[in-house]
Parts: sequence; structure tokens; C-alpha cells
Amino acid sequence: MPLMEDYNARCSPPWSLAELRHKLVSASSAADTKPRGYLLNGEKRKAEAAGVAREPRKVVAPARYDVAKLNLFANGCRDRIDKVWLAERSPLRVEWGNRPGLAADVLSFLFEREDLVLLFKRRWSQGDFGVWRAGGLRLGRERGVKAVRSEVPTESNAGMLLMAAPVDGSWRIVPGQLDKDGRPKWSRRNSACVTRFPYLVLESDSAPLDLWLRALALLELRIAAVFSSGGKSVHALVRVDARSKSEFDDCGRLVASVLECIGADPQALKGLPMSRVPGVKRLESGGIQELWYLDPDPQWRRMMDLRKVRTVESGNVITRTGGG
Repeated sequence: MPLMEDYNARCSPPWSLAELRHKLVSASSAADTKPRGYLLNGEKRKAEAAGVAREPRKVVAPARYDVAKLNLFANGCRDRIDKVWLAERSPLRVEWGNRPGLAADVLSFLFEREDLVLLFKRRWSQGDFGVWRAGGLRLGRERGVKAVRSEVPTESNAGMLLMAAPVDGSWRIVPGQLDKDGRPKWSRRNSACVTRFPYLVLESDSAPLDLWLRALALLELRIAAVFSSGGKSVHALVRVDARSKSEFDDCGRLVASVLECIGADPQALKGLPMSRVPGVKRLESGGIQELWYLDPDPQWRRMMDLRKVRTVESGNVITRTGGG
């Protein structure tokens, strides 16, 4: 536990003590064909003496983010990009608060009426808030629990996340994985549950915010939405409409290979896309996950080339709701 606590101090956000304890208990109870401590007991050296190749040393790749490259690229945009600049050019009006119903309004513009969208209060859960659908339907967090209607909350301790790939709502056994009790593991957030792959998520935890926003404005991408995390980062939903998981992974690898050097987080481009739900306050930090830009039908263009369509002083309200 002391080693875990030392590691945890560098995590953002940190894990709770209960979560750390669960990880230790899971590791302790995991089945293994070799006895605990076998590496310390000489079996590795015996294998090497018998002519078995050494295990390769893990090579930690140096960080590819280069602030000089980001500066050079961002200098192509002379505007000061912030939430006011984006709101004044957003195809739909946006607001920056956390009024009841705002999150549902935004989700209804970004997803189709039949889509089911996993919502999370804890990132590594199976969608511990539930599965949202246009009209406010929330499916229970456990298997076999009847669906109930529930509004997306306006605040939560760690805020609220969404999986930007809609699912079918079903639970499936994950091949080769067991839960903490040694039983087959069930999941509703793996790729087998996904019905389509509409969005990649671009974010940066390392790049200075002003430079990162200027870089986003220069990228010729189909940017559907820009959210603040309620902390130090900003998320952009990029429309890709991949036809399969493999095509989606290829998109992520391509974008990471090009944009990691200017600060894009490569981890956000792996696996299934996770982003923040706008209109939710993060009680742990006091910040609000704000909506800065919204375009339900994004085209291939640079946001830098968008015309100013309104004047914004203190935020505006989305004027219509509904699916599609």
C-alpha cells in the first residue's frame, strides 16, 4: 500500500483508498501457474542457463511532445482563441453553466435518436451512471436491473464522462478475463458492444491552453464539439465515422503520429473514446465541464476560417432540443 500511495500521489485525479485496496486484493487473489516470488527464487536464472532467451527490457519511449514545434505551428494563428472566440463562431449557440437539461440537450445534438451512450461518474466503471438515450432514459448500472428515467446530474464529485462510441446496451462476457471473485467478467463497454464509431477525442494535458486552442483552430478536421474538462484540459470531438474498430484504431494511430508532437495525448486516441459531459460541475475541483463549441454537422475546415456569427458576453442558451 505505501508504494501504491506513492504512485497515487502522481495520478490525476488520484484513486480513492478503497480503489487502491481493491487493486491490491485483486492482485493478491489472481491465479498464476507459478508460485509467488518465483523470479526472486532463481527460476529466471535457471531458464537463462538452459539457453532460454532473456525477457526484453522495457524501453520507455521519450515524450514526443515538443513545445517548440507547438509554438511554431500555433504561430500560424494570430487570434487569441478562448471560449468567447469559439462561442461567437459556434454553429449552435452554447452556454457555459450547468443548468438542468443542458447535458441532455448537447448529447441529443451529437448522437442519433437510437444511440445509447454510456455515462460514467468513475472512468474505469462499466458506466456507473447508466446508459443515456434521447428522452432521458437511463438503464440501471447492474445487469438485469430495469431501466428507469433519470436526468443527467448537474454535478458530481469527479464530474461526468461519456464514451463517444454508442453501445447496444447489452452485457457480454469478456473472453479470458475474470472478475475479483474469479468469475467470468461481464462488460458493456468493450468494442463488441459498440454500434458505431463516430468520434475521436483530441485532448492535451501537457500543452499550454492558449497554444493548444490555437493549434486546434488551425487543424482542418471535422470538429463537432469543444468541451472544457472542468480542470486544465480541453477536449475536442472529431467526427470520423469509422466503419469498424480496426478502421477507428487506424484513425487514432494516424492522428497520434501527426499531432502527438504538438501536445495531443496519444492515450486519448487509443481504445474507446472517452470525453467529458458538458454542463456538469466537478465538486472535487469546483470547475464546470463547459460547452465551448457545438456543430452537429461538422465539415472539413479550420475553425480559424469560421465567421463570427454572434457577440458573446456571458454565454448563451441552446435554443432547441431533440434527437438526431
